[in-house]
Amino acid sequence: MKYIFLILLIFSFIIIGLAKSEIPVDSGNWWDKDNGIYYHYSDWAKKGDDFYKLGQYNEALQCYDKAMERASSATAAYLENKIGNVYYKIGRYNEALESYKAASEYYIKSVGRNSTDIQNDEGIALLALGRNEEALTIFSNTIEEDSQNTNAWHGKSLALYKLGRIQESLQCYNVSLQLNLSDASIWNDKGDVVFDLGSYQEALKSFEKAIQLSPIYADAWYGKANALVRLKRHEEALTSFDKCLEIDPSNIAAWNNKGATLVEMGRYGEALTCYDESIKKAPNYATPLANKAEALLFTGKYIEAMNYSNKSLEIDSDSAFAWAINGKALAA
Repeated sequence: MKYIFLILLIFSFIIIGLAKSEIPVDSGNWWDKDNGIYYHYSDWAKKGDDFYKLGQYNEALQCYDKAMERASSATAAYLENKIGNVYYKIGRYNEALESYKAASEYYIKSVGRNSTDIQNDEGIALLALGRNEEALTIFSNTIEEDSQNTNAWHGKSLALYKLGRIQESLQCYNVSLQLNLSDASIWNDKGDVVFDLGSYQEALKSFEKAIQLSPIYADAWYGKANALVRLKRHEEALTSFDKCLEIDPSNIAAWNNKGATLVEMGRYGEALTCYDESIKKAPNYATPLANKAEALLFTGKYIEAMNYSNKSLEIDSDSAFAWAINGKALAA
């Protein structure tokens, strides 16, 4: 009996020693000797998600990287995709693309086929890098695998638009909307396309539909404002610019275009305030500098107008608009 008790005691010490080692109990667990607890990869993934939602992207990356240390191939695909999303969010598009490619490789290894969702993410990263032909190929391949994939149709529309194939882009947007009428971003992006085709009333309808689905969609309010300007509905346009800027005060283009609208209405002082906001936020953006020069010209401040048109020309020496302002100021 004494020997049996001794054997059991020794065995219990061995179990306790194993439990406190850094060797994982399974592929997803490991022992944190500093804090005296086990972690599972999903704990780190959850922490990463929490940091991502808070906009703390570096912390999110650290957590996802920690989770990757114990992840299986299937889980690694999921985590690499999350890592790619973080990189995309902070504008590191090359690293985002590499993470999406790694996620795709892990997914194929685990499941034996491509993930259309990951492929779509690769396509979006390629668009951000200006690699539009490659993105178009990705989205087209996804559609061949899944003809009902709304995100792939939307991505293909964006790629075609960036390649200047506007009519084809519009056709793809129409397919996207047949598949999903409740996606505000598709309505907004279709608005951009028909706007470029000169169909301002149709563009307005698309932007208004996007706003109906997502009332705090700043880009849709911006698009609506521009469409209203082209339709000569200036007061309504100003209201839409104001709504856009209420949601996104850093929208440089909205400040600039609101200023241009005010110039059309002869409200030069208010226009100058808008251009100043745009210039403050983007001092190396030539357009608002030239536009401010024009507003100053209209108020009879010719020397100051030339100063701003010259600043614009320092950034964009080929601007016919800025050169014209200089000529008018000199002739005044």
